[in-house]
Amino acid sequence: MPPPPAATCLAFHPRDDSIVAIGMDNSAIVIYNLHSEEVTMKLEGHTKRVTSLAFSNTLNVLVSSRADAYWKLQLLSDMASIL
Repeated sequence: MPPPPAATCLAFHPRDDSIVAIGMDNSAIVIYNLHSEEVTMKLEGHTKRVTSLAFSNTLNVLVSSRADAYWKLQLLSDMASIL
């Protein structure tokens, strides 16, 4: 059995530091709640290892980039339900 995917980067939500986005080497991004200790969202769309993440302070978005410098802007309309 192969090992589970490794975390490559993370970013804390600017208004709630119990919410963290974790970039994975399998191209996924998981949104994790530290208080409830559960994954609240899984974001897909990259095809290579996620290399950096940043939440916006004013907009409800998460910016991510992957190993080949491709970046993605993700609208987090469902984030209100987990904050």
